Amino acid sequence: MASGLTLKELYEKYYDAKIGLSTYFVPDSDFSQEAVIGRGEFLSRVFKSDLKGDTLIKYGGALLPSSILPACESFNKIIIIDFLDSNLEVMNQWLNKEPGTIVPCELENHRELWIAKEEMMKKAIEQVIKGELSDCHPVAPRLSVEADCIFSEYCLEFLSTDKEAYCKAMKSMSSLLKLGGCLVMFVFLDCTFYMIGKVKFPIVCLNEELVRKALTDSGFVIKEWHLTSRITTTLYSISDFSRKLFLVARKEKVKE
Repeated sequence: MASGLTLKELYEKYYDAKIGLSTYFVPDSDFSQEAVIGRGEFLSRVFKSDLKGDTLIKYGGALLPSSILPACESFNKIIIIDFLDSNLEVMNQWLNKEPGTIVPCELENHRELWIAKEEMMKKAIEQVIKGELSDCHPVAPRLSVEADCIFSEYCLEFLSTDKEAYCKAMKSMSSLLKLGGCLVMFVFLDCTFYMIGKVKFPIVCLNEELVRKALTDSGFVIKEWHLTSRITTTLYSISDFSRKLFLVARKEKVKE
Protein backbone atom coordinates (compact mmCIF):
# COMPACT_ATOMS: atom_id res chain seq x y z
CA MET A 1 0.00 0.00 0.00
CA ALA A 2 1.33 3.44 -0.99
CA SER A 3 3.82 4.87 1.48
CA GLY A 4 2.55 2.68 4.31
CA LEU A 5 -0.91 4.28 4.26
CA THR A 6 -3.92 2.42 5.61
CA LEU A 7 -6.65 1.62 3.09
CA LYS A 8 -8.77 4.45 4.50
CA GLU A 9 -5.90 6.91 4.18
CA LEU A 10 -5.17 5.75 0.64
CA TYR A 11 -8.74 6.47 -0.45
CA GLU A 12 -8.89 9.78 1.39
CA LYS A 13 -5.67 11.00 -0.21
CA TYR A 14 -5.77 9.64 -3.76
CA TYR A 15 -9.24 8.47 -4.80
CA ASP A 16 -11.03 10.61 -7.40
CA ALA A 17 -14.50 9.50 -8.49
CA LYS A 18 -14.46 11.57 -11.67
CA ILE A 19 -11.28 9.86 -12.86
CA GLY A 20 -12.87 6.51 -11.99
CA LEU A 21 -15.95 7.36 -14.07
CA SER A 22 -13.96 8.52 -17.08
CA THR A 23 -11.69 5.45 -16.91
CA TYR A 24 -14.25 2.70 -16.42
CA PHE A 25 -17.80 3.80 -17.15
CA VAL A 26 -18.27 6.52 -19.76
CA PRO A 27 -19.28 4.94 -23.10
CA ASP A 28 -16.12 5.93 -24.98
CA SER A 29 -13.65 4.72 -22.35
CA ASP A 30 -11.42 1.76 -23.18
CA PHE A 31 -12.77 -0.25 -20.24
CA SER A 32 -16.48 0.56 -20.45
CA GLN A 33 -17.58 -2.72 -22.03
CA GLU A 34 -15.76 -4.74 -19.37
CA ALA A 35 -17.32 -2.68 -16.60
CA VAL A 36 -20.94 -2.71 -17.69
CA ILE A 37 -21.63 -5.60 -20.05
CA GLY A 38 -24.35 -7.92 -18.78
CA ARG A 39 -25.22 -5.96 -15.68
CA GLY A 40 -28.07 -3.95 -17.19
CA GLU A 41 -29.87 -7.01 -18.50
CA PHE A 42 -29.39 -8.83 -15.18
CA LEU A 43 -30.75 -5.92 -13.10
CA SER A 44 -33.74 -5.39 -15.38
CA ARG A 45 -34.71 -9.04 -15.14
CA VAL A 46 -34.21 -9.29 -11.36
CA PHE A 47 -36.16 -6.16 -10.48
CA LYS A 48 -38.98 -6.94 -12.90
CA SER A 49 -39.51 -10.31 -11.22
CA ASP A 50 -41.11 -10.69 -7.78
CA LEU A 51 -38.34 -8.75 -6.04
CA LYS A 52 -40.32 -5.85 -4.57
CA GLY A 53 -40.75 -4.05 -1.26
CA ASP A 54 -40.73 -0.77 0.60
CA THR A 55 -37.02 0.05 1.02
CA LEU A 56 -33.96 -0.69 -1.09
CA ILE A 57 -30.44 0.21 0.04
CA LYS A 58 -27.78 0.82 -2.60
CA TYR A 59 -24.62 -0.15 -0.72
CA GLY A 60 -21.58 1.46 -2.31
CA GLY A 61 -21.24 2.62 -5.90
CA ALA A 62 -22.90 6.02 -5.41
CA LEU A 63 -21.19 7.32 -8.54
CA LEU A 64 -23.36 4.93 -10.63
CA PRO A 65 -26.94 6.15 -10.03
CA SER A 66 -28.16 4.71 -13.33
CA SER A 67 -27.85 1.17 -11.97
CA ILE A 68 -30.77 1.71 -9.57
CA LEU A 69 -33.11 2.70 -12.39
CA PRO A 70 -34.63 -0.82 -12.76
CA ALA A 71 -35.49 -0.82 -9.03
CA CYS A 72 -37.45 2.43 -9.01
CA GLU A 73 -40.76 0.82 -9.88
CA SER A 74 -40.25 -2.06 -7.43
CA PHE A 75 -39.43 -0.11 -4.24
CA ASN A 76 -41.06 2.94 -2.66
CA LYS A 77 -37.85 4.47 -1.35
CA ILE A 78 -34.15 4.10 -1.96
CA ILE A 79 -31.32 4.85 0.45
CA ILE A 80 -27.83 5.38 -0.98
CA ILE A 81 -24.90 4.49 1.30
CA ASP A 82 -21.36 5.17 0.23
CA PHE A 83 -18.05 5.35 2.07
CA LEU A 84 -16.06 7.76 -0.08
CA ASP A 85 -16.48 11.54 -0.09
CA SER A 86 -15.62 11.74 -3.78
CA ASN A 87 -18.41 9.32 -4.74
CA LEU A 88 -20.93 11.16 -2.57
CA GLU A 89 -19.90 14.46 -4.11
CA VAL A 90 -20.66 13.13 -7.61
CA MET A 91 -24.02 11.74 -6.43
CA ASN A 92 -25.06 15.02 -4.82
CA GLN A 93 -23.99 17.00 -7.88
CA TRP A 94 -26.29 14.83 -9.95
CA LEU A 95 -29.18 15.14 -7.49
CA ASN A 96 -28.73 18.93 -7.45
CA LYS A 97 -28.58 19.12 -11.25
CA GLU A 98 -25.20 20.80 -11.23
CA PRO A 99 -23.80 21.41 -14.73
CA GLY A 100 -21.05 19.14 -16.00
CA THR A 101 -22.05 16.13 -13.92
CA ILE A 102 -21.07 12.84 -15.57
CA VAL A 103 -23.73 10.15 -15.26
CA PRO A 104 -23.22 6.94 -17.26
CA CYS A 105 -26.53 5.77 -18.68
CA GLU A 106 -25.59 2.35 -20.00
CA LEU A 107 -28.88 0.81 -18.83
CA GLU A 108 -30.79 2.69 -21.54
CA ASN A 109 -30.39 2.34 -25.28
CA HIS A 110 -31.49 5.91 -25.86
CA ARG A 111 -30.37 9.02 -24.01
CA GLU A 112 -33.88 10.49 -24.30
CA LEU A 113 -35.36 7.62 -22.27
CA TRP A 114 -32.74 8.11 -19.55
CA ILE A 115 -33.51 11.84 -19.28
CA ALA A 116 -37.26 11.13 -19.05
CA LYS A 117 -36.73 8.70 -16.16
CA GLU A 118 -34.19 10.71 -14.16
CA GLU A 119 -36.80 12.61 -12.16
CA MET A 120 -38.63 9.42 -11.18
CA MET A 121 -35.40 7.97 -9.88
CA LYS A 122 -34.43 11.12 -7.98
CA LYS A 123 -37.81 11.18 -6.25
CA ALA A 124 -37.32 7.60 -5.10
CA ILE A 125 -34.00 8.42 -3.40
CA GLU A 126 -34.96 9.28 0.16
CA GLN A 127 -31.48 9.58 1.72
CA VAL A 128 -27.83 9.73 0.75
CA ILE A 129 -25.69 8.62 3.70
CA LYS A 130 -21.98 8.35 4.30
CA GLY A 131 -20.97 5.04 5.87
CA GLU A 132 -17.87 4.50 7.95
CA LEU A 133 -14.72 3.32 6.22
CA SER A 134 -12.53 1.84 8.93
CA ASP A 135 -8.84 1.16 8.38
CA CYS A 136 -9.67 -2.38 7.21
CA HIS A 137 -13.28 -2.62 5.95
CA PRO A 138 -16.53 -0.68 5.43
CA VAL A 139 -18.91 -0.53 8.40
CA ALA A 140 -22.66 -0.18 7.94
CA PRO A 141 -24.16 2.94 9.53
CA ARG A 142 -26.94 2.69 12.12
CA LEU A 143 -30.33 3.04 10.47
CA SER A 144 -33.83 3.11 11.92
CA VAL A 145 -35.17 0.98 9.08
CA GLU A 146 -34.32 -2.51 7.86
CA ALA A 147 -34.21 -2.87 4.09
CA ASP A 148 -36.26 -5.27 1.99
CA CYS A 149 -33.38 -5.43 -0.47
CA ILE A 150 -29.71 -4.43 -0.58
CA PHE A 151 -27.97 -3.88 -3.89
CA SER A 152 -24.18 -3.94 -3.50
CA GLU A 153 -22.17 -3.11 -6.60
CA TYR A 154 -18.43 -3.79 -6.58
CA CYS A 155 -17.97 -2.51 -3.04
CA LEU A 156 -16.79 -4.88 -0.32
CA GLU A 157 -13.78 -6.26 -2.19
CA PHE A 158 -12.62 -2.72 -2.97
CA LEU A 159 -12.89 -1.42 0.59
CA SER A 160 -11.56 -4.39 2.58
CA THR A 161 -7.90 -5.06 3.32
CA ASP A 162 -7.98 -8.86 3.32
CA LYS A 163 -10.29 -11.88 3.20
CA GLU A 164 -11.11 -11.78 6.91
CA ALA A 165 -12.04 -8.11 6.63
CA TYR A 166 -14.21 -8.91 3.60
CA CYS A 167 -16.19 -11.47 5.61
CA LYS A 168 -16.66 -8.96 8.44
CA ALA A 169 -17.86 -6.37 5.93
CA MET A 170 -20.41 -8.85 4.57
CA LYS A 171 -21.83 -9.41 8.06
CA SER A 172 -21.96 -5.68 8.68
CA MET A 173 -23.86 -5.09 5.45
CA SER A 174 -26.23 -7.98 6.25
CA SER A 175 -27.22 -6.23 9.50
CA LEU A 176 -29.16 -3.64 7.44
CA LEU A 177 -31.36 -6.29 5.78
CA LYS A 178 -34.50 -7.73 7.32
CA LEU A 179 -35.03 -11.49 7.56
CA GLY A 180 -36.40 -12.71 4.26
CA GLY A 181 -34.88 -9.76 2.46
CA CYS A 182 -32.76 -10.13 -0.68
CA LEU A 183 -29.21 -9.19 -1.53
CA VAL A 184 -28.38 -8.39 -5.14
CA MET A 185 -24.62 -8.24 -5.55
CA PHE A 186 -21.95 -7.70 -8.19
CA VAL A 187 -18.44 -8.94 -7.40
CA PHE A 188 -15.08 -8.94 -9.18
CA LEU A 189 -13.28 -12.29 -8.94
CA ASP A 190 -9.56 -13.06 -9.24
CA CYS A 191 -8.74 -9.37 -9.03
CA THR A 192 -5.92 -7.77 -7.04
CA PHE A 193 -5.96 -4.11 -8.07
CA TYR A 194 -7.45 -1.30 -10.13
CA MET A 195 -6.03 2.05 -11.17
CA ILE A 196 -7.35 5.54 -10.51
CA GLY A 197 -5.08 7.75 -12.57
CA LYS A 198 -1.54 6.68 -11.70
CA VAL A 199 -2.46 5.31 -8.26
CA LYS A 200 -2.91 1.56 -7.73
CA PHE A 201 -5.70 0.58 -5.32
CA PRO A 202 -5.66 -2.96 -3.88
CA ILE A 203 -8.63 -5.31 -4.13
CA VAL A 204 -9.16 -8.45 -2.05
CA CYS A 205 -8.57 -11.35 -4.43
CA LEU A 206 -11.81 -13.34 -4.21
CA ASN A 207 -12.78 -16.74 -5.57
CA GLU A 208 -16.19 -18.38 -5.69
CA GLU A 209 -15.57 -20.47 -2.58
CA LEU A 210 -14.75 -17.46 -0.42
CA VAL A 211 -17.77 -15.46 -1.59
CA ARG A 212 -20.06 -18.43 -0.89
CA LYS A 213 -18.57 -18.83 2.59
CA ALA A 214 -18.93 -15.12 3.38
CA LEU A 215 -22.58 -15.22 2.32
CA THR A 216 -23.38 -18.36 4.30
CA ASP A 217 -21.61 -17.05 7.41
CA SER A 218 -23.69 -13.87 7.14
CA GLY A 219 -27.00 -15.75 7.08
CA PHE A 220 -27.65 -15.83 3.32
CA VAL A 221 -28.96 -18.59 1.10
CA ILE A 222 -27.92 -18.20 -2.53
CA LYS A 223 -30.75 -18.08 -5.07
CA GLU A 224 -28.92 -17.07 -8.27
CA TRP A 225 -25.27 -17.27 -9.26
CA HIS A 226 -24.02 -16.06 -12.65
CA LEU A 227 -20.41 -15.80 -13.84
CA THR A 228 -19.14 -13.84 -16.82
CA SER A 229 -15.57 -13.92 -18.09
CA ARG A 230 -13.42 -10.97 -19.01
CA ILE A 231 -13.82 -9.97 -22.65
CA THR A 232 -10.56 -8.25 -23.48
CA THR A 233 -7.07 -9.66 -23.31
CA THR A 234 -5.64 -6.15 -22.94
CA LEU A 235 -5.95 -3.39 -20.33
CA TYR A 236 -4.57 -5.58 -17.57
CA SER A 237 -2.50 -2.57 -16.53
CA ILE A 238 -5.76 -0.89 -15.45
CA SER A 239 -7.26 -3.85 -13.58
CA ASP A 240 -6.44 -7.56 -13.55
CA PHE A 241 -9.83 -9.15 -12.83
CA SER A 242 -10.71 -12.30 -14.79
CA ARG A 243 -14.41 -12.79 -13.99
CA LYS A 244 -17.49 -10.94 -12.73
CA LEU A 245 -20.11 -12.52 -10.48
CA PHE A 246 -23.77 -11.48 -10.37
CA LEU A 247 -25.77 -13.04 -7.54
CA VAL A 248 -29.03 -12.95 -5.63
CA ALA A 249 -29.24 -14.27 -2.06
CA ARG A 250 -31.94 -14.29 0.61
CA LYS A 251 -31.26 -13.56 4.27
CA GLU A 252 -32.64 -16.50 6.24
CA LYS A 253 -30.64 -16.28 9.48
CA VAL A 254 -29.24 -13.58 11.75
CA LYS A 255 -25.52 -14.16 12.36
CA GLU A 256 -23.47 -12.45 15.05
